[in-house]
Amino acid sequence: MIYKKDVAKACREILIKKKRGIEVFNLAAAPIQMCDFVARAAKNLDRRIPGFSISPTLLKNFFQLNEKTLKIKKIRKFSEVIEKWLSDDVYSTERFEREYNFKAETSISEALERQIGWYQKQKETRGD
Repeated sequence: MIYKKDVAKACREILIKKKRGIEVFNLAAAPIQMCDFVARAAKNLDRRIPGFSISPTLLKNFFQLNEKTLKIKKIRKFSEVIEKWLSDDVYSTERFEREYNFKAETSISEALERQIGWYQKQKETRGD
């Protein structure tokens, strides 16, 4: 994850210092754990996090049962989302940082706060 304005700055750096050929880079801010992300989002949205949790193993077993017997499409789609949330997606940004002297300036927590603020302002403007 990375804040949109940091992506724009990275694109600007590439346009200014572009090398020949096609290059592929990973961009990311410092990683954040999903539980911290959810806690920050809940706080900024003034929402309460449920006081219970469900074991990932229990969920995986339930999803496997669905695949083998029930085959309910909505559960399969939910399974894909949960699997993504439970995965460790870590990408190295070292090459881009080194070649373009770039570091994301905005933490994921701050980016989330900004986006939620923007969302709430838009909601108020529309009268939702």
